Amino acid sequence: MINSFFERISRRNVILTFLLLLNMLIVICFLYLLFLVFPHLMDIFILIIRIISPFIIAAFIAYLLHPLVDFLHRYSIPRTIAILLIYFFFFGGLAWLFYHFTPIIVKQLQDLNENLPAMINSYQVIIQEFYIKTAFLPETFHDKMDEWFLDIENSLTESIRGIFNHMNKWFDFFFILAVIPVLVFYFLKDIEKIQKRALRLFPSKFQKPMRGLASNIDRDLGNYIRGQFIVCFILGLLSYLLLDYFNLNYPLVLGSIIGLTNFIPYFGPILGAIPVVLVAFTTSIKMVGISLIIIITLQIIEGNILSPYIVGKSVHLHPVYIILSLFIGIEVAGLIGLLVAVPLLTIFRVVVRFFFFSNRWQND
Repeated sequence: MINSFFERISRRNVILTFLLLLNMLIVICFLYLLFLVFPHLMDIFILIIRIISPFIIAAFIAYLLHPLVDFLHRYSIPRTIAILLIYFFFFGGLAWLFYHFTPIIVKQLQDLNENLPAMINSYQVIIQEFYIKTAFLPETFHDKMDEWFLDIENSLTESIRGIFNHMNKWFDFFFILAVIPVLVFYFLKDIEKIQKRALRLFPSKFQKPMRGLASNIDRDLGNYIRGQFIVCFILGLLSYLLLDYFNLNYPLVLGSIIGLTNFIPYFGPILGAIPVVLVAFTTSIKMVGISLIIIITLQIIEGNILSPYIVGKSVHLHPVYIILSLFIGIEVAGLIGLLVAVPLLTIFRVVVRFFFFSNRWQND
């Protein structure tokens, strides 16, 4: 069995994979040292990211919508008409959601900001009762609890107020919103030309293997990302409807948080549940129980119905690898690292498997 394993790995593929990983490590270390030696380069890097962010977002949306355009194109619908149809439903739906729900979210955030002192007072009452019941514990334990709750309070206050302090940047946001649909149209219209020109960056003998590698990445990662977006949207919608039905405060904000955080495997549901439980605590213990039942029910639906049928098994990764990648992601890039950890791990696995085991690469 061991011999057959090593027979599948050619010396050439092992060397190429090692060189690929070594080059990636060298580039990462070089960029890290460069930012340490020249801190002002980080400002330039952030400026470049802000400039190209509309193109990145548009390319990502075009990547998500491309299979739908191809699906319509197979039924003899001209590509331009197919793109316009997808535009009508996708951007029209987004515009409808934005028009109807943005004022509600802003209003709920304003209410949350105004009621934050009252919520903090109610938590202080709960904390005092907790201190009385745990008077037998060492005083250092209570001191640590005070520091922990103070950090949470400061973080919540800064986060909520930060949203309103950055309202002056909404012009940039609306400018990006206006540009993205135009970019998406041209990306979808000329996606085949873009793919061909991207392949020309590689020597001719590597173009066929690279096309196969891109196909493998799209197969493993594309369906996962598209399916996960659908699952997160459904969970966010169900969360909003259930929280609103049981009259929990700020249902749209909390439902949006649950939907967004569910994109993070394993830890996402916990992160999404925390603000729901914190808000429920300010109402009643009964509401805490109801909110927990809602969250658990949603996770059962997601784990047994939505993910198996919508996402499927697009990403065949062991949970240990996923959890490890999440820890690395949060250490390196915080929340953004959590969001991109699994997609990057999937790409890395596809690349390694392609170089090690792909007969097409070996033959070419």
